[in-house]
Amino acid sequence: MKKYDERITKGKISLFLTGKIEADNEIKKRLIKERKDIPAGLNFEFKELAYNSEVRKATISDIIQCKTSAKLSTILKCLKALDITFPKFAEEFDNISDNEALVQYKKLRDKDE
Repeated sequence: MKKYDERITKGKISLFLTGKIEADNEIKKRLIKERKDIPAGLNFEFKELAYNSEVRKATISDIIQCKTSAKLSTILKCLKALDITFPKFAEEFDNISDNEALVQYKKLRDKDE
């Protein structure tokens, strides 16, 4: 049986959330360029995700920075704010390789450890 490594889980969740925030930020930039209104609920920064998911900014920041493990309740609130189903999240989470997750974790955490 493969040994569980919490760094991989933290890295995958960080990559997932960062990717969604970056995608929404690109949408925001495109809408501004097209001189269109930015819709409510767009998560173009971590603080927007925190507001839209009703989770503390510090909690979202700590999860993105791989400082803490996300609780299931927090993940579910974020998914609701991102308008993503849990099965879709699980699929995307599984598509992130362990190596990508470790690289993300080390990039963010090795300086602090």
